[in-house]
Amino acid sequence: MRNIFTLVKVIIILTLFSEGFVETPQNIISYRLFITHPTTHQKHLLTEGKIKEGEFFIFPKIKLENTKFSNFQKFYDAVTGSKFGFDDNALEHNIEIEINLTNLDQTTGAFNKIGKAEDEVLIYFEISVLDQTTNLFYEGDNSYYFKSPNSAYFLIPKSADFKSYCKQTGFNTSGEDLLFGYLINDYWNTDEIKTIDTEEYFGFRASHFSRFGGGRGNSIGNVTSADDKSENEIPTKFYLSQNYPNPFNPQTKIEFGIEEKSEVQLKVYNILGIEVVTLVDDQLNAGVYEVSFDGTKMTSGIYLYELQNGSETIIKKMTLIK
Repeated sequence: MRNIFTLVKVIIILTLFSEGFVETPQNIISYRLFITHPTTHQKHLLTEGKIKEGEFFIFPKIKLENTKFSNFQKFYDAVTGSKFGFDDNALEHNIEIEINLTNLDQTTGAFNKIGKAEDEVLIYFEISVLDQTTNLFYEGDNSYYFKSPNSAYFLIPKSADFKSYCKQTGFNTSGEDLLFGYLINDYWNTDEIKTIDTEEYFGFRASHFSRFGGGRGNSIGNVTSADDKSENEIPTKFYLSQNYPNPFNPQTKIEFGIEEKSEVQLKVYNILGIEVVTLVDDQLNAGVYEVSFDGTKMTSGIYLYELQNGSETIIKKMTLIK
């Protein structure tokens, strides 16, 4: 009889979960916000804490006077009060994130030009993520993706300090088209990121964490992919970039460059070293190339991709998550 009651309780609980009457635990985001000194590369902690999915934290008011970072006070005042948050059900697991305001100029207190075209930016920061369950670490072009269609968001209030900083750095907050984008392999990309530009806020909604820049739409929005690059752009060395996005499901792109005409092979292997597919096996002219890879018929896991040109070999890993 006791076993029957236990079974009934289990069925009731499962029913409640399936119908949404019992809330699933929300994942926790442990965050730290830093500003990095341009010459010493010293990081100054601005704030830290923990929030849950569905919540946000605010950039607090901080005085940087009498520190090595005092030249950046006007910039930080401009973003004071910014909201950084996450949608409900955006995460698979608890994560730790580090937001790093970097690439600042010590003399002007503003951001240096960045990207292949040396674009001017209003703000630039990089985010690294540690998944506390899988222990996987994501930074740079190795992006951390949220559960679709959910996202993270960042909102800068258009305060008097923000408008003053924009004027100082040559940005027009009223008549200019401001835009946020990802910086990927030194090129701006506006896929999977939505700019928010209203009377009250300037910010974005992002499907993954990577490197972010906000600036003029005619610069950030001038997206260049490997397929569109000039034929005259010849790499100075043989290279293989990290696939993007990574982790991916089910498609990703792989960029590589060769500095002279050569026989090139690009192959994918599983973690056991067994070849899965050959993506490129041809004689190619010097240049930059981008190849798409589809993992629809493959199982989740870590894969290796290898680029060879006869004398050199480069291997990188990528993660397929379904």
